[in-house]
Amino acid sequence: MDENLLCPVCNGTCSLLDAVDFNKSCEEKNGKFLSLAGTPVRYVLCNQCGFCFAPDFANWNPEEFEEKIYNGAYNLVDPDFVEIRPRANAGKLVSMFGDRAHSIKHLDYGGGNGRLAELLRESNWQSVSYDTFVDKNTRVEQLGKFDLITAFEVFEHVPDVRKLMSDLLSLLSPNGLILFSTLLSDGNINSNQK
Repeated sequence: MDENLLCPVCNGTCSLLDAVDFNKSCEEKNGKFLSLAGTPVRYVLCNQCGFCFAPDFANWNPEEFEEKIYNGAYNLVDPDFVEIRPRANAGKLVSMFGDRAHSIKHLDYGGGNGRLAELLRESNWQSVSYDTFVDKNTRVEQLGKFDLITAFEVFEHVPDVRKLMSDLLSLLSPNGLILFSTLLSDGNINSNQK
């Protein structure tokens, strides 16, 4: 591993956490395995802030991410992405904000298929979804400002975390709130807010 690898969040030094085959998927826990790709993917952990990321993806452009990961077969390797996680996140948000949510303008950033925003609209939220791989013809500057921005499991999936944070902050209304979650190295969810 590159001894000089620095964290894209805090510039801290990083240590190798693990290396997995490119075809490792979320479905392995259910006994479904893809054939090995023969391409190792290193995951490293920042010794300072604890951010976990795959430096091998850092130089990929959006087209490479779309071709190799966020393609038509994505739901085969992460089926919970389609309904289970959006439904669970919607339930948590409705519980967290209650009736106050009706006056909150919400953006689900990195919302994939838009299911979370759809579920929230069914609960009378003012909710929209934006995902760079779905909304290719929409620039961040066109979205407007939001009182609440969610970014569930987005930070660990982008090559430039600082640009992501800059984009989120540019979309945030004064006194707004950003809620995000990331996967921890043990596979659990870590939720934070700004």
